[in-house]
Amino acid sequence: MNPALDLLLHAAARAQPCVLVTIRSIAGRAPRRVGAQMAVSADQSAGSISAGCVDDEVIDQARAELGKKSSKQLVLGADALFDLRLPCGSQLSLQIDPHIEHADLAKLNEAVSNRIACSLCWPDPARGPSITLGVTTAPGAITLHPPLRLVLAGKGEAWLDLARLAMHAGVMVDALSPDAHALTLTHQMRETTGARGSASLLNLTPSFVLDPYSAALTLFHEHDLELRFLQHALRQNALLIAAMGSPRAQAQRTEALRLDGLDADTIARIESPFGLISRAREPQVLAVSMLAACMQRYRDRYFPEVHDPQSLPAEAKTWA
Repeated sequence: MNPALDLLLHAAARAQPCVLVTIRSIAGRAPRRVGAQMAVSADQSAGSISAGCVDDEVIDQARAELGKKSSKQLVLGADALFDLRLPCGSQLSLQIDPHIEHADLAKLNEAVSNRIACSLCWPDPARGPSITLGVTTAPGAITLHPPLRLVLAGKGEAWLDLARLAMHAGVMVDALSPDAHALTLTHQMRETTGARGSASLLNLTPSFVLDPYSAALTLFHEHDLELRFLQHALRQNALLIAAMGSPRAQAQRTEALRLDGLDADTIARIESPFGLISRAREPQVLAVSMLAACMQRYRDRYFPEVHDPQSLPAEAKTWA
């Protein structure tokens, strides 16, 4: 979920002023990355550009720009003109955009709605960003990637725990299960957490669509129930495809898919056992292990960690 863009687009749809704040550069270390954003309206704010140490001050600065047509840059931290030091000792260069052209907002809305990347570029820091669909390596450009999404097929305690944990973390969850009662529970979780996603009965002709930001996972003890799901997932370009189970279960799964006509390279895309915690046995631990592994893979793919943030190539200065 991208709360800053959600608020920005929500305000734009109602013709309400809203300011977009973006971290353009960082000197030193900081809790957020280049590209992190905050949106500020007259009565709301969403997102953050710090761990809370300067967010309130930035909100005040942004509200002072509401309704203006011109943008500005704001430097916080060491040697900054604005007298505000960050506890981490870093320096943040922020872009404050109170006005974004309708055509650019339309592109941003298209990217968010269709879960595709888009890039922001500021040829003139006194004007709002120029937005293009896709990834660009133009100097100073920021690429916004869609957030992580989980497509979960399964039933039982571990499946429910993973769905619940992901929703509380703000991750989009599409839940599929042969258990109608379990799907009702996921719907209640979604209402409680406000997380996005869907719930539907798993059938013999799955129709879900995966993108490079989606992880497809199965959590079944009856492994025959997962084969159609996996066959459909393996035809698509997902972030990852994984299944709960032991090495023995994976061997049986591999053989079943081979007999169904899948080649070895395709089947090898399925990761099992899967998770950051080896041999997790408790359902809650398994859920934490699998969600953390998905988040790790997403981060490594779209904004890998480096020791010196300034050494990032332009195409790696991305965020979620």
